[in-house]
This record gives sequence, structure tokens and C-alpha cells, in this order.
Amino acid sequence: MNNIKKILRIFKSIVRSARSIHDVSALIQLLPLLKHYIPFSSMAMSPAEIAKICNDVSINSRNKIVEFGSGASTVFIAKLMPMGSLLYSVDHDEHWLAIVSAWLENEGLRDRVVMIHAPLEQMQVGTHQGFWYKRSVLEASLPTDSVDCLVVDGPPAGASGYEAMARYPAVPVLKSRLARNYSIYLDDVVRDGERKIAEQWGQELGITFQLRLDTGGYAVAKRGEGYMD
Repeated sequence: MNNIKKILRIFKSIVRSARSIHDVSALIQLLPLLKHYIPFSSMAMSPAEIAKICNDVSINSRNKIVEFGSGASTVFIAKLMPMGSLLYSVDHDEHWLAIVSAWLENEGLRDRVVMIHAPLEQMQVGTHQGFWYKRSVLEASLPTDSVDCLVVDGPPAGASGYEAMARYPAVPVLKSRLARNYSIYLDDVVRDGERKIAEQWGQELGITFQLRLDTGGYAVAKRGEGYMD
């Protein structure tokens, strides 16, 4: 048993080292794109994951992108979206949305993003019950079809009392709105809850989610044509 624990500690250390290298490489690519400083907080999506999403959005010309959880990712995605694309960024924290909106304004990107304040409310999706974004706000604000990139980094989950499966409703709620070809990203699959969510989403959509633990700790899947780094 002690040997197994030692091997697991070594493995986790290797993964952390690889992740740090990928993050530094991604920052070298990302930061020169912006005019102003954008902070990466402890809650932010990793630079490596943001870079992978930006690659997908840029190369595959994603043009209806929905993001749950606003932040640094919002600015970089908006910067690299093809002309004519729209990013719908949903967050439960109105004050945080105002901060991200200011970042976008400073970069001249505000018109590329629909900022959506959706408070959390108790809801049930299938057998899942918990707090998620207010359904009536999403119904009125999100596109009704052709969503070709879905990024899920909210609501808060799996820590400080938040429900481990809090992010599960994203796919059941948006499933009918997905385009023929699309990609889905789920952050924080270092946690058991998010790994279970990725597995359930894969079963519901008939696709396979890949766990990218060494490049940001996220899961990604796609349907149809398109380059996936």
C-alpha cells in the first residue's frame, strides 16, 4: 500500500510539472495578444486550456460560442474569434461580470460578447437537482440553435460547500441547441464530480470525452468535422 501511495505522489508531481510547462508556454502565446493586463486568479481557467480553446475557435471558425463562467477566457476567446462570431458568456455574479466587461471594453472587444447575468436558482434536470443558472434568463438570452462551442467553467462546484455535480445541467439544457459539428470543454476534471459529469455527458451525446490532465485539467469532446489539438 505504501508503494502505491508513493507511486501516486510521483505521478501527481509529474502531472503538475507538465501542467506548469504547458501553462508557461501558453502564456507566452496569449499575453502579447492583449493591450492591457488581465489577472489570472486561482479560480481562472488555466492558460493552457484557454489556448486550446482559442485554437479550436480560430481554426474551426466557431461562431456561436456559449461559456458558463466568465473570466480571462472570455477576453482571449473574444480576441481570437472569427469576425462575425458571437460569444455568450454567462455568470451568476453581477459584479464580476462588470469587471470582465471592463476588460473587454479596454481591449475593444465588448461588441463581440453577450454578457448574461443569470442568478443561481434551485432546479431539477432529469434526476439531478441543485443550483444552476436561472432558466428563464437563459431561455431569453442564449441562441436557440447552432451552438458550435460550449465551454463550462461554472457555476462554482465541488469546493467550499458547492455541490459536486453543479455543472451537469449544461449539456441537457443546451443539447437541442447544439450545431451539427461542435466541441465541448469542461474545466476542473481533476475533481471526481466533473469526471463523472464528463462520463454522463458522453453517454447522453454518444461521444467520448478526453481527459487532458497534463494541459490544464479539463475534458474535451467534439462531434463532426474539425481539428482538435
